[in-house]
Amino acid sequence: MKNTILATLLVGSFLLEATGCSRPSPSKSTEKEAVSAAPAPLATELVRPIVTDPAPLLNEIEDDEPPSELASTGDLVRVSKSLPPLAWHAAFEGLPLARSGPMVELVRTGGTRLFGFVSDLGEEVRAPTSEALCKVLLPDAGTFDATRCAAYMRRVRRADGAIIAYAVYGVGPCQVLILRDDRIRSIDVPGVATGELRLVEGKTLLVLDTRWNRAEGTWTGSDLVVVDVTGDAPSVVQAIPLDEIDARGAERVINQLVKRTIQGSAVHVVGARREIERSGGKELSNVRVDQTVRLLPPK
Repeated sequence: MKNTILATLLVGSFLLEATGCSRPSPSKSTEKEAVSAAPAPLATELVRPIVTDPAPLLNEIEDDEPPSELASTGDLVRVSKSLPPLAWHAAFEGLPLARSGPMVELVRTGGTRLFGFVSDLGEEVRAPTSEALCKVLLPDAGTFDATRCAAYMRRVRRADGAIIAYAVYGVGPCQVLILRDDRIRSIDVPGVATGELRLVEGKTLLVLDTRWNRAEGTWTGSDLVVVDVTGDAPSVVQAIPLDEIDARGAERVINQLVKRTIQGSAVHVVGARREIERSGGKELSNVRVDQTVRLLPPK
């Protein structure tokens, strides 16, 4: 049993290395600016913004189907068709949710079909297509794949009309960008898996779950990276450590597994940090992790 525990930890380390974007450093992001000085204007499409926070998005049309993901205010979705009404209730990570009314089939990222409620959607607006944004970014993106970029790019419309976009599960650096006044300014935040927008103390923050790997996959983990997207250019505010598996040592493996919950302007991190003996799988220590970190650190 003890050896099974150790094997599971090492397999977990491999999985973190094999998925997401490559990440040479857990906290390093590269800022760069790209200007959309293309021969023609960026291609656009009609989309609808999410106006409710949170807005449940479902994989199946069932009255008690748990949402596959939650969208935030400003998230842009492409509606493909209208659907009959549904009275729905379910929970997402302990949060009870309910809706009643007409539904739509929609796409948030790439070609993945989801289902949402009309009451969570605002009026149609025009926004640059993901493909157009990725083509502008590609020249400075190194090994970043433009096709994959478009398939995994999410777009958000800020209250002032600026477009925020970020790529999830890209190959190489994952782009976070702001399009405003025909100029795109972007940074690389490697390993982005999911993201959500939060308004904190007058700031618009993009909160990103990221994964990283170092030391040839023997040291892996995840951070909650907070990006300020209030102005013209995105900038990283902080990286809050979450999971970590450190198998670099010859005698022991360090394993930290936590659950994070964003509560208002802070994130609550709960879990345990364990040390496991390599040779016999004996647990050497088990320390509870329980901390609350403000998304916007005090000045």
